[in-house]
Order: sequence, then C-alpha cells, then structure tokens
Amino acid sequence: MHPHPLPTTITGRPSEPGKLLAQKAHDSPSMRLHVNIAGQPANTLLHDGHAWKGFDKSIRASVRRSLRAEADFIVFASFAFAQRMPPKDPLLSLAQTILECEQQVLTGPVPACVVRLGYLYGPTSADLHAYRKAFRLGRPYWAGPRSAAQFHLHHDDAVRALLLLARAPRHRLSRLVYNVTSFSLSAAQVRDRVLAAFPEAEISFVPDVKREAIVDSWPADIDDSAARMDWNWAPEFDMERAFSDYLIPNIRERYAVQKG
Repeated sequence: MHPHPLPTTITGRPSEPGKLLAQKAHDSPSMRLHVNIAGQPANTLLHDGHAWKGFDKSIRASVRRSLRAEADFIVFASFAFAQRMPPKDPLLSLAQTILECEQQVLTGPVPACVVRLGYLYGPTSADLHAYRKAFRLGRPYWAGPRSAAQFHLHHDDAVRALLLLARAPRHRLSRLVYNVTSFSLSAAQVRDRVLAAFPEAEISFVPDVKREAIVDSWPADIDDSAARMDWNWAPEFDMERAFSDYLIPNIRERYAVQKG
C-alpha cells in the first residue's frame, strides 16, 4: 500500500466516453492505473462512417501516449467487432489496425489487458444529433443491417467494465483480452420494440447492400463469460432496461416537446 492514493490517468479524456470515465475514475490506493479509451467515439452504429476518418493515425498515437504513461497497469479499450476480420476494406484495414494496437499494448513495457467493447450508445452521444436531424427531414440514416444482430453496450456500462477490470486482483485475470457486451439485437428487432410502444409510428428500411454485405460478416454476438467469471462483469443496462429506462422514455420526451 502507498501512503497516498495514486492517480488514474486517461488517454482519450476529451471524448464523450472519456469524459464519463474521468467522472467515475478514482485514484487507486495500490497502483498507478492508465485507461486508454481514445478510439471509442467511432465504436457505435449511430454514425454513418465519419467517425472512422483519421482513425488509424489517432489510435496509433494514443497507444504511444499510453505506453509512455507512468503507470503500473494499462487497460486498453478495443472493439468487439475486430475479433472477426471483415472481408474487405475499408473495415478490413481498420480491424487490422485495431489488432496491431492491441498487441502493441500487450507486448509493451507495462502490464496490460484489453477490453473489447460492443457498440456504444447513450444519451451523451453527439451522433444522436445527426439521427434527429435525419428523422426530422424524413431522410434514412444508417442503423445497421435489417436482420443481422448487433451487440450493444451503454456508455455507463462500458466505463464501469473498464474500471472493474482495472481494479480487479491480478491473480483473478485468466487472460489478456476480454469481451464485454450487454445484448444483441438487429435493426428490425429494435423497430418492432419501438412499434410496440408507438403503434402509429412509421418505420421502414432502405437497404445499403454494400454496407450490409460487410456488416453481415461480423459476429452477431460475443462471449463475455470470462469477464463475468474473472471480475464479476454484468451489465446494468440489459435489453429490457435499455428500452424501458432509456429509448422509449427519450422518444416520448422528444415528441412531447415537439408537440408542446
């Protein structure tokens, strides 16, 4: 034990997930922790590709900063979709970059673990503004393939998972790479749940064949049993809570304001 608490440092603090992590992170009584969450603004289905621009350069730079950090342990926030290689570019190159960064962190001079996070969502997402604008104008917006299931994770759960791992006893860690997710749904299943709450809503799909061919090759679900076993991971925002406490109330509030 150190006589004074030791700082938890963060790479990616200015990002939306990074700001949330900074609010919830506390100094450690026993070691200097460092969490790299820099690339996570791109890890969402709420954008239509713009968040990947410049990703290769920025994520590599963030890894270099993490490896220079004065830390006793590093947690690197990665991407669950990278566990299965997309068939072609541009996503193939992205996945290769992600895996290379994971290995660079794991083989660096500081002990480290990787947490591969499912697609992030939450009320702080700046990309929600693009969704709202598209809906207001009646334009389609990318939401993933109609039928392929996608794994989702609330911002709060993602940050909690990173901190749970960072503070877990080292002897409990059985691997260097962990998966973390909450629930898996397709865009069509999301539509069905919204229609159940709002029967008068009109929701249709405009296929994007090229994108769907790529995304259909990604894993429909991921196995996070090791995280549940080793450091007691369990999402607070499961499927039911995601809809009952987040999505449906936000839709009601949004359209109540518009009507008012």
